[in-house]
Amino acid sequence: MKIFLTIVSLFLTLNTAAISQSGWFQQNPGTANSFNVVYFINENTGFADGGMSILKTTNGGNSWQQKVLPDTSSILAIRFLNAATGYACGGRYINPYVSRQYLFRTTDGGESWSRLYESSGLMCDVSFTDVFPVGNRIYLAAGGSGSMSSAGWMFVSSNAGANFYSTTFLSDTRHDKLSFINEMTGYVSTTYGTDVPYMKRHIFKTTDGGANWSMAFRDSSILTVFAQGNHNMMFKDANTGFALYNRGLYTKFARTTNGGVSWDTSAMPYNKYLSLYFADANTGWVSGNYYPDSVMILKTTNGGANWQIQKKGNANLYSLYFVNNHTGWAVGTAWFSGQIGRVYKTVTGGEENEALDYFPMSVGNMYVYHTPSMYPPYYDRQKFTIVKDSVMNGKRFYYFSNPLPGMWNYGNWYRVDTQTGLLTGYAAGYTCNNLSNERRTDSLFSRKGDTLWKCDGPFRSICKDTANLSVFGYSSKQKTFSEDGLILIERTLSKYFGITSVYTWEISGFTTYLVGCRINGFTYGDTLLTGVESVSTETPASYSLEQNYPNPFNSRTIVRFSLPAASNVSLKVYDVMGREVETLVNKRLQPGTYQADWNASAYSSGIYFYKLSAEEFSETKRMILLK
Repeated sequence: MKIFLTIVSLFLTLNTAAISQSGWFQQNPGTANSFNVVYFINENTGFADGGMSILKTTNGGNSWQQKVLPDTSSILAIRFLNAATGYACGGRYINPYVSRQYLFRTTDGGESWSRLYESSGLMCDVSFTDVFPVGNRIYLAAGGSGSMSSAGWMFVSSNAGANFYSTTFLSDTRHDKLSFINEMTGYVSTTYGTDVPYMKRHIFKTTDGGANWSMAFRDSSILTVFAQGNHNMMFKDANTGFALYNRGLYTKFARTTNGGVSWDTSAMPYNKYLSLYFADANTGWVSGNYYPDSVMILKTTNGGANWQIQKKGNANLYSLYFVNNHTGWAVGTAWFSGQIGRVYKTVTGGEENEALDYFPMSVGNMYVYHTPSMYPPYYDRQKFTIVKDSVMNGKRFYYFSNPLPGMWNYGNWYRVDTQTGLLTGYAAGYTCNNLSNERRTDSLFSRKGDTLWKCDGPFRSICKDTANLSVFGYSSKQKTFSEDGLILIERTLSKYFGITSVYTWEISGFTTYLVGCRINGFTYGDTLLTGVESVSTETPASYSLEQNYPNPFNSRTIVRFSLPAASNVSLKVYDVMGREVETLVNKRLQPGTYQADWNASAYSSGIYFYKLSAEEFSETKRMILLK
């Protein structure tokens, strides 16, 4: 019984962490595939490998769409030259004598991918391990695994991929990761096969576009196991670079501040060597295998001199990527209940922040409230979706599809300040206590009895109560705030879930309360998702119907479509006999991008079709329900 209770306790702890908004919180990728690599262009648009495909997100990882590759291939690296042009590379094992290596390219921001380069003469068990585009040049590394772990090559294109030539400078050398400062100067990390059977880690440097290479680093001791995770070597500028690799029983960290002329090396406090990312010369993170200490992510703020534990769990994290000092992602595989893909995100540089946890705001998050009504049956359900975000006056606000309950005069734009804990609504031209263009509601750092003074009625927000209660089966600390204006408003925020209830009293009292939500891709409670919701209010160029995701799916799948003009929309599902089984959408919608969620739990496995009709546009696609 003691063992069973321990496992249950661990499960609940992990799931509670999944809905946290600060530190590292878990996102739902919509697939069980393991992940090797993650890459983001900005805070919203990013990519990950999807098990012989590529996944794309446009809302910071809250939801992902699968993008098909022209060839069956694993993906080991993804990098973009700009917002439109990107590259992905990997390979495919065919038999003990043959493997193929692929480089793919997109020119439309990752919507579609084509094969740019293919090689099949590099022996078996060899893949393209990394790609680095810079200007018109593309650098491509290849390395082996298993019995071919000492094999490797280097390829270069000087004309944006029109053709490639080999610039291999060492035989029997696995080429791992690339990092270039400009078109001509860069580095490659390798495992030098000449040291067989005790191969050593090396870093080579070129200053002439790969024509010649010189050794910039050579480990002094033998290696029996190597760091082959993504980003285990990177340079931030012409002087500052970092490297990370496994020494068997511990991890070695190396740093240079003079372009690789000399390196400072040290042993890491934990054996975490799978991935490394530095946002600047001082701030960086590493990740690795969770066994045996449950540590998944470490952070440094002094260039690697010291490291602090940031995340524990049960996943091996193979790739890290940050777009700034605060926002980053880590991906890998969890082993607690089988091999399941994991995606973690932070918007605080991995640091815990109580205020953010009390109201998790990310594009795609959605909240459904039971609200009073003047008409029979005298109640209704209203959905509040975070449709987009925007930086205004240097601060990031999130746009809700409706003004929040109990905050009707605060508009649709909201944010939580990580320094003061203030929950505010954007109000152009409004100023209160040196806070411009924002109206203050509550301080989420408040303790019981604390008062927040505001500049207009109601003039006070009083934290009247705190309690630990259960929300959708999770233990959640709650804070209740009272506004003492002409209309009494009591607003309760619950940790991990945001506003969970609002009591309003003028002549008689009524309560609005949360019945369900979707946070970071995970659904809690009853959200009535069968229907349609807005994903983007931007007007697309044309009508389109996307492939459902995931596909094949078990019980639930999402269908996304775009409307360039206001349209009468019908979205229906049919079985293989052509019989209509369900109507997902049947209403007039404004221009924008929408998604409908189909709950097929009542239907049997098989092939189904979904058809979108909007004005003169009509398109049908196939999907597979597999239980």
